[in-house]
Amino acid sequence: MAKVISKKAHDMLKADIKKARQEYENGETISCSTPEEMQRYFDSL
Repeated sequence: MAKVISKKAHDMLKADIKKARQEYENGETISCSTPEEMQRYFDSL
């Protein structure tokens, strides 16, 4: 059975997704293609 979320929570999730998509389009995100690449990124922090 699917869970029902409130309209406020739904609107907040939509806003978060929109922001994430914009950040991705602007190149403001980290992207790794392999687990090894991700590990190198974490090791560099």
